[in-house]
Amino acid sequence: MSTEEVQEIKAKIDETWADQLRDTYLQKIKELAPREFFDIDINGKTIRFRRRKILGKERFQLETLRQKLNKAASINSADYPKLEDELYKKMASYYLIDTETNTPMKDSQYDDTVFEDMKLILDALAFRTEKPIPMPSPLENRLT
Repeated sequence: MSTEEVQEIKAKIDETWADQLRDTYLQKIKELAPREFFDIDINGKTIRFRRRKILGKERFQLETLRQKLNKAASINSADYPKLEDELYKKMASYYLIDTETNTPMKDSQYDDTVFEDMKLILDALAFRTEKPIPMPSPLENRLT
């Protein structure tokens, strides 16, 4: 076999291992969803962001992007990475407000975060939008 050839290896993912990954992911979502503030490392600097409730029209835009992403995944489209990036950047700008500047997270800030961390935070915030939970303190439970 030459160095230019790639040999395909097929391996079955152990169901126990996959279940453990799913359980760990769900536990992280459970921990993050109730939070109002997130300290996020952006290019070596920690910036505090607060959660913002999204508007109906913003949720519609996110769901439209999510549908496009699902369609791209189902047909193995080359557009998938671009659509995923667009979805998570839009989520970050809608959900996360920089507490120092009182502005939404910028695309450039998002680009300098660890995707794995951001994905968990944003997935937790999206989950909270769809399945509202009680606020962490009694003062925050009051609607204003």
